[in-house]
Amino acid sequence: MTIARTFFRALPPLLLGLAAFLAVVGPRVLDPTNIAWLESADTAQHYLGWLFFRQGSWTLSPVMIWRLHPAIGHDTLAGHFIILAALYLALRPDGDHRRIAWGLLIVVASLVHAYLLAVVVLIWLCDIDRHADVVPFVDFAAIIPAMLAACWAAGYFETSAIAAPGYGLYRFDLAGFLDPGKPSYGLWSRFMPDLAGDAGQHEGFAYLGMGVLALLAFALAAIALGRVSVIGPIRTYRPLAVLLVLLFLFAATNQVRMAGMGFDYPLPDFILRIAQIFRASARMIWPVYYMVVLLAVFAVARGYGPRSASLILVAVLAVQIADTSSGWVPIRAHYMQPTSTRWHTPLQSSFWQEAAQVYDKVRAISDEPVNRRWRALSYYAGTHGMTTDAVYLARLDAQKRDDLRRRNEAVLESGRYDADTLYILAADKGAEARASLDTAHDALMWVDGILVVAPGWRAAGRH
Repeated sequence: MTIARTFFRALPPLLLGLAAFLAVVGPRVLDPTNIAWLESADTAQHYLGWLFFRQGSWTLSPVMIWRLHPAIGHDTLAGHFIILAALYLALRPDGDHRRIAWGLLIVVASLVHAYLLAVVVLIWLCDIDRHADVVPFVDFAAIIPAMLAACWAAGYFETSAIAAPGYGLYRFDLAGFLDPGKPSYGLWSRFMPDLAGDAGQHEGFAYLGMGVLALLAFALAAIALGRVSVIGPIRTYRPLAVLLVLLFLFAATNQVRMAGMGFDYPLPDFILRIAQIFRASARMIWPVYYMVVLLAVFAVARGYGPRSASLILVAVLAVQIADTSSGWVPIRAHYMQPTSTRWHTPLQSSFWQEAAQVYDKVRAISDEPVNRRWRALSYYAGTHGMTTDAVYLARLDAQKRDDLRRRNEAVLESGRYDADTLYILAADKGAEARASLDTAHDALMWVDGILVVAPGWRAAGRH
C-alpha cells in the first residue's frame, strides 16, 4: 500500500515533466536511429565521440532547455535533473538510503559532465555536514572510489589539459536573472527586452521568466507580511546556503558586470589557474537559480492558503509558458526536423569510398587550432572504421599538439607518408607537399574541394 501510494504521489510530476519534454523537444529525438538533430555544434562532437567509442575497446564515454538550442548544442549540460536530484537529497529531512542515493547520483554525474559532477559533489559535502550523526570517513570511503572509477572509465584522466582560458569571460552577469538572452541564440521573453552584455554572456543565461518573477513578487509579499519566514530553513541548511553564496560569487568572477557595466578586481595567479578548470564559471549559477525558484514556491505555498496558492501557481505557470515560448518553440522546430540515419556530408566523390578500403587512418595537417572540416572528416572516419586526428576537443594538451605539428611538418618536408594513412592538407600546405611528393607513387589532388595526399595511390594504378 505504501509503495502504491508513493508511486501515485510521484506520478503527476513525472507526467508533467514528460509533457513539458514532448512540448518543447518533441518525440523524434527518442528514436535511437535518428541522428539528424545531432549534426550541429557540440552535439556533433558528442555523437562523434560515441561513434568512435562504439568501435573501440571497452570503456565508458561520456539549463535549462536553452542548452538544447542548435546554436549552442550543449546537450549534456541540459541534464539539470542531476542538480535537482542533488538539491532534493540535500533538502529532504530524512536520510533513508542517503549514502546509496548520493553514490548513484555522483556516479551518474561523473558520466554526464564534469561541471554537473562538481556541483553535485559540493552539494553532497554540504549534506554530510548537515547530518551530525554521519561519519564522514564512511561516506568518503564508500563514494569517492566509485566516483574515481567512473571518472577513469569516462576518460577524465586521459589528458593533462584540464584548464583552459576563459574564466572571467564566461561569467554570470548580475542582471542575468532578468536577461532573456540574445537574438543570435534566441530571446526567451515576449515581454522583457534584451539587456546589454559581452561575447561570453551566453554561458550566463539564467532568465527566470515572467512567471517566476511574478511568483517571486508573491513570495516577497508573503515574507514582508510575516506570513512565512525563510530564516528558519536557511539556518537549518546553513552549509548549503553558504555554498550557494560562494557559487554565486564564483559564477560572477572577478570581472563583475551588470548589464555589461561593472568593475574588475585582481586575483592571485594560482587562484586563476584553479578557476580556469571551470572556466565557464557562469554555469555554477544553476543551483542558485533553482534554489531561488524553490524558495519562491515554498514561500507561496506556506504564505497563502491551499486554494490561493494553487491559483497563484497555475497563473504564474501560464504566464511562464507564454513568456518563454519565444525561446522554446524554435528549439522544438529544430528537434522535430525530418528523421535521418545519416548526416549530410560534403564528401560526395566516389574517391572517399575507395579510399576507405585502402587506408586505416585519416590525418589532417593544418595550422588551425581546430580543423574547419572536423565534423565531416570525423564522421567519414567513424562511419568507415578508421581513426582520425581531425577532431574537436574541449580540452587540448598543448605539448601533444605541438609535437604532432612538428611530426606533420617533418612528413611534408620529407614526403615520407605512412602507407595506411590518408592525409588531408590545408590549402596553404599544397606547395610544400608538392615539392617533396613522389609523383610516381603518391597522389596529391583536390577532391570535393579538399586537398588530399593519398600514399601509394599512383603506384596501385588508381586515378
